[in-house]
Amino acid sequence: MNKDGKNNIFVDDIIKNDIELKKEYINNVINYKDRIPLVEYKKEENIMDIYSKYHFINNIYINVTKRDEEDKFDIHFVNDNDDNEIDNNDDYVINNVVEKMQRNTFLDLNKKRNVIILLSGCSGCGKSTLSCLLAMFLNIRRIISTDIIREVLRKFKIKKEKYLRFSTYESWKLHDSEDDMNIIQLYNEKLKKNGFMNDYENNNHDDSEKEEIEKILTKRCIENYLIQCDVLYPYIACNNI
Repeated sequence: MNKDGKNNIFVDDIIKNDIELKKEYINNVINYKDRIPLVEYKKEENIMDIYSKYHFINNIYINVTKRDEEDKFDIHFVNDNDDNEIDNNDDYVINNVVEKMQRNTFLDLNKKRNVIILLSGCSGCGKSTLSCLLAMFLNIRRIISTDIIREVLRKFKIKKEKYLRFSTYESWKLHDSEDDMNIIQLYNEKLKKNGFMNDYENNNHDDSEKEEIEKILTKRCIENYLIQCDVLYPYIACNNI
């Protein structure tokens, strides 16, 4: 009992139980092999439908329409009320998690609020997993990833589409001129010739040549990644893509 005469032990126990329950959910989501959503794209002329199938939250439908203006798009989340289903009966733990999540609402706001949560980080750091967890706990109905935006821009072939063809770690493959292309080909040949691709740690290779190749490819990777960010950011930052 505190100094105000109130007994907080019961409240503390409820909070602790809720935290432990959420820990269980988080561990199950993180350890589930199919936690990343399966995304399907269907494009016809200037319209694209995107279907993201999740295991822990309701599936998400997005409709994208390309405007007559150059490289401008409208995006709309479609409410199809498509409840999540898991067909694999062997995944007992995951089915149990989903059932509990559907019965419990962690955050029930009386008033709807427009809030944007931006998750950033390098490739493979867990942004998709974290977005799924946030959607579970905060009852978020709209999720869109950089990968989806990138794929939309690629399929509609915007002006700088070539900067979206490769992942962050392969952006060194991009080139703006014949000279750049020749440099890439030259160093690809050196890599293959000296066995750096398959036996990079072999100490028999010339360290100075290895460092030279690393330096050029690293510089190119960073430069092209920055361009890729410049292409993507305006579409991520605004309400309509």
